[in-house]
Order: sequence, then C-alpha cells, then structure tokens
Amino acid sequence: MDLAGGDLVTVTGTGFLTAAVDVVSFGGVPGTNRILVSETELTVVTPAAPGGVPGAVTVTFTSLSGGTVQVPLGYTYASSAPA
Repeated sequence: MDLAGGDLVTVTGTGFLTAAVDVVSFGGVPGTNRILVSETELTVVTPAAPGGVPGAVTVTFTSLSGGTVQVPLGYTYASSAPA
C-alpha cells in the first residue's frame, strides 16, 4: 500500500496456472517478482504508485496469450503517515 511500492501482495482466485498469468499490473504499471504459487494463488511485488499519488487503481492480469482480466479499483495506494 506504500506509494513507493515494494509491497508483497498475495492474490487468491482461480485459473492462474491454466490462464498462464504472466503480468500483474497496478494502474498500468507492471508488478515484479510474480510467482504462480498454485492454480488459486499468486504473489507479486507492487510497483510505485502511478504518478506517485495515493488512491485506488485497476489491477490487470495478463496471460501469455495476451488475454486480460481487470479488477477495477482492486488495489489502493495509501500515503505514509507522518512520523
């Protein structure tokens, strides 16, 4: 949820291996270190917030064949609380 990214996110659902999910993007920016754990779970590290601003972004799952599934407002970047 950090604006700088770097958060490890676990996503649960179905069909991750069957669909061969290759890229998970947050607001159009690809995440890194995507790991297909199982047919129902994957992990990915978030990129920095698009534009460096807090708020909800669409999460897009892209398969090796180019198919996509979108989750509107599927992830929210939050401002860090002042120290």
